[in-house]
Amino acid sequence: MAVTIGKIINCGNKINVTTSACGAGGISGANGGGIVSGCFNAGNINGTRLTGDSQAGGIIGSMSKGGQITDCYNKGTVTASANCKGGLIGAVGLSETMKVSITRCFNVGTVEEAHMGGSLIGTCPDCVVYEKCFFTGSYYSGDRTTPRK
Repeated sequence: MAVTIGKIINCGNKINVTTSACGAGGISGANGGGIVSGCFNAGNINGTRLTGDSQAGGIIGSMSKGGQITDCYNKGTVTASANCKGGLIGAVGLSETMKVSITRCFNVGTVEEAHMGGSLIGTCPDCVVYEKCFFTGSYYSGDRTTPRK
């Protein structure tokens, strides 16, 4: 999967993705401030990295430098050999100062429960802003946030 810097609009993934790279995602492995809109993932996502974090997400594996996810959903299962797995995003950079915006998105897929596993985001700093999002799991994020609706 490539790093998203520009825009990915109206696309979908229906195949299973397994990778030993740092970021495993149904739409993009990593997002560096880009925009992902109108996309879906129906495939199972599996990060198999042997050392360090396996940042696996239904839409994006890892996200940094701000960015937006709008009108997207995941219904695939997300697993990883280590931590940082989420229904939408596996991890957002812990030292981020730019806002990450997630609007009208949802996850109905299963996220393997473990340290830093979340229904929407696996690990998430305070700079993430959610608007009109929902999930079928029991928690927003595995780290650094409290459930909000």
